[in-house]
Formats: sequence, C-alpha cells, structure tokens
Amino acid sequence: MVVTHKRKSVLANNTAASIIFGAFNWLEYAGRIWWICIVIMPDHLHAVVQLGESHTLSKVLQSLKRFTAREFNKQHERLGHLWQRGYSDFGIRNDKVLNKTISYCYENPVRKGFVKTAKEYPYWRCKYKME
Repeated sequence: MVVTHKRKSVLANNTAASIIFGAFNWLEYAGRIWWICIVIMPDHLHAVVQLGESHTLSKVLQSLKRFTAREFNKQHERLGHLWQRGYSDFGIRNDKVLNKTISYCYENPVRKGFVKTAKEYPYWRCKYKME
C-alpha cells in the first residue's frame, strides 16, 4: 500500500488513475514487475505485483512514486509532494493468500462505502476475472 502525502484525497479521478495505471503498465513492459491487481482509493493505492528478476520493491516503488508525482503535478499545475514516504508490503506465498489479498483489494471501495458492489468502482484493474 502506498499513501498520499498527509492522506489527501486526490487520487480517485480519471486523470490520476490514468497516470497510475499507465505507470504500472510501463513498469510491467520494462520487466520490473508483473502487476496482478491495482485499486486506487482517494488517498492510497493497493497493488498486488510480482517483482521482475533482480528488481527490489523499494526501487520499483521509488520509480513509480517519482514518475506519478511528476506527472500528477504537471497535469494539475501544482508543486509539492504527492506521496508519503515509505509503503506497506505483505509477502504472498501461496494461492490461498493471493486470492484473499486480491479479494481484500477488490472489496476495499465497498468497505469504505464508495460503491455498493466492487464492480461499480471505476479505479481498479485486475488480470483475473472477479465475481
């Protein structure tokens, strides 16, 4: 999980989502990660990823945060921080935990009361079919 600076609710919009999803796609294309699930909440994002060979999570997230902050600030004609320092990570070691983690991310907008069903939430992507 990556959190916005001072937990400002600035991410759940088409512009920010386009920047973030585009960054994840580029990181995958470059072989740094293989993303599985991404959910963009107003003040944070969840992502389930597999690291590419010889890439560290800290370096990948540093690159993601730097690029997305620069693009976000450019698009919104602003200066300043977009992201808080650091991140929260969780190791996934089997399919049961993977499925549970994807479901947790997918259902987050419902738990927060943004939508009645997860399918309604526009700012998520998953490579697996969700029911």
